[in-house]
Amino acid sequence: SKFGKIGILICEDAWHISLPYLLVNKGILYLIVIANSPFRGIEKGSTSILKKWENILKAYAFLFGIYIFFINRVGIEDGITFFGSSFILDPFGNIKGRADFLQEDLLIMDIESEELERARFQNPLLKNEDLNLVLFELEAILKNRC
Repeated sequence: SKFGKIGILICEDAWHISLPYLLVNKGILYLIVIANSPFRGIEKGSTSILKKWENILKAYAFLFGIYIFFINRVGIEDGITFFGSSFILDPFGNIKGRADFLQEDLLIMDIESEELERARFQNPLLKNEDLNLVLFELEAILKNRC
């Protein structure tokens, strides 16, 4: 896009760390996660599954220095409740905005692209990543599995 490379993961794809890792190493700056996550577990004003989504995606945003847009379905279908509560994470892992819980909502925010550079300067993990070492170790793992 005119804003930089964008990656998209659909629901469970985001729970496999290898997929956002691959997208980030292909140069994405923004990750869109589209989910159909149903309401599971109750916590103070929230659901335990929402807390899990937040924890996983906050870690990715911080470690990879990317913006993440979590877009979750909302409403009820065939007795299954989808909680909504979509959110935007900045590249430091902070929630910048959130849509309503259990309600349809539209979340519009300005994104500061300068935060991408600042986050990656403060946390240079991607720059220091040794992809040859990762490839070597993955090949060794695959070889041992056969």
